[in-house]
Amino acid sequence: MRVPINDGKITSGKRVYKKTEVCYNSRVKDDKEQVEFVEEQNPSRGTNKTVWVVVAVMAVICIAVGVLSSVLTAYFMRRGAVLPPIIIEPSEQDTAAVVKARKPAVTEIVCGGLRGSGVSMRYEKGKVYVLTNAHVLGIENSWDTPVANVVVRFYGEEEGYRAELVGFSSLYDIALLSVEHGEVYIIDTPEIFNRTLTYNEGDRTVAIGNAMGLGISAYDGIISKSSDIITSGSKKVPVLRTTSAINAGMSGGALFDMNGCFLGLGTYRMSSTDTGDGHEPSKDVEDTGFATPVSIVYDIYKHLLSFGNGGEIGGIPLMIFEGSTGTTSFGGMTVTITGSKPGTFSAEMRKGKLVVSSVDLNSPISGMQVGDVIYKIGSTELYPAEKAPYDFCRIVGELLRYRHLASEGDKFTLGLMRGDMSVTVEIEGYFGYVR
Repeated sequence: MRVPINDGKITSGKRVYKKTEVCYNSRVKDDKEQVEFVEEQNPSRGTNKTVWVVVAVMAVICIAVGVLSSVLTAYFMRRGAVLPPIIIEPSEQDTAAVVKARKPAVTEIVCGGLRGSGVSMRYEKGKVYVLTNAHVLGIENSWDTPVANVVVRFYGEEEGYRAELVGFSSLYDIALLSVEHGEVYIIDTPEIFNRTLTYNEGDRTVAIGNAMGLGISAYDGIISKSSDIITSGSKKVPVLRTTSAINAGMSGGALFDMNGCFLGLGTYRMSSTDTGDGHEPSKDVEDTGFATPVSIVYDIYKHLLSFGNGGEIGGIPLMIFEGSTGTTSFGGMTVTITGSKPGTFSAEMRKGKLVVSSVDLNSPISGMQVGDVIYKIGSTELYPAEKAPYDFCRIVGELLRYRHLASEGDKFTLGLMRGDMSVTVEIEGYFGYVR
C-alpha cells in the first residue's frame, strides 16, 4: 500500500477496525517506499470487556426488578377492571361552524301568548313543513284544541307567516305545520336527517332554538344519557338527555351533533316544580335537558307528512311506557296491536333485552309466548354485537315504523328467541312504510 508523500515528508496515520487496531508505519529503505503493517495489541481490552459484561448484567437485573414491581403493584393494588384508553378524534366541525350552518333552519313560533321554536323540514309545492312540539301549540293531550293562530318566522326575516296544522302526536309531543312561503333552508336530507344516526354518551351537542322568546340562539353541551324515560304531566315518554340548555322558548328547536346531523327535537327540561320533569319554568335545576331522539322523531314526522289530517295522528302502534331508570325493568311498555286479527301483548326490558311479559288470551297472537325475547323487528336486529346492549329509544323507533292497515308496505314481523329456538311471528294488519 502506498502512502502519499507531501513536500518530501512521509505521512503516517492510524485506523481502527472493530477490536483490531492497525498502524500504518512508513519508512524508506533502499530508495523504495515500503509500508509495514504492525498489529498493536490493546492491553486494556480484556478489562473493558469485563466491565461491559457487568454493566449489562446489572441493567438486566434492574429491568427485571422494575417489571416485577409493576406487576406486583398492579396485582395487589387493583380495585377493579382497568379503564380503556382515551382516544381523541378531532371533530369534523367545531361548535361555531355547526351553529353557523344549522341556525338558518330553525324558526320562531308564536301561538297567542305562547312562544317556541320549530325546524324547517321540507319545501314542497310552495309550502314549508315545520316540525315543532305539540305543547308549543297548546296541545298537551289528544283531546286538547290547538291554538288557532300560529305564526312562524323564519331565520333572518322580519315578518311572520300564518301556519296550518298538518297533524300531531300528543304522546310523543310532536306536531307538523305547513306554511306558504318561498324556499328556505331545510334539514330533511339524508346527510342531516337520518333515523339510523349513531351517537354515544359524551358526544358533543348543540341545541338551537328561540330561547326565552328573544330570537334564535345556540347552546353547547354533551349527550349525558342516550336513552331514558321521564314523566311529563300524566304520561311517561322516551327521551335523550343532554347538558345543552333547552330553555323556555326552545321547545321544538333542534339538537345537533358536531357533524351537523339532527339528533332530536328539544322538548323538555328538568324542573323542580311539583309537576315533575315537565317543561314548566325551572327553579334551580341546570344542565339537564331532554330531546325526543331522531329514531322516534323521524317516524312520527313521516306518519304526519303522509297521513296528517289536521288532528291527532292514528294508525301507529300504541305504546304505554312504564317504569323508569330507577326500576329493575327499565322501560316497560305495552304494545297494543289491532288489525284484522287483533291482539295485545306486553313487553319490558329485562337485562338489556325486550321480553314478552304477557299476551292477550282472548285474542292471542299466534306463535307468541310469555318469556319470548324479541330480538328482531322486521329485518332489524335489536342487539347487534358491536353496539351497546340496548337502546330503548331505538327499539321504540323500530316499532313506530309500522302503521295499521297502511295501503302498502310489509307485514309486521317479530323475531323471537325461545331458549335456543328462533320463532318468527307475523301480525296481520300492520305494514312497514317508514324507510
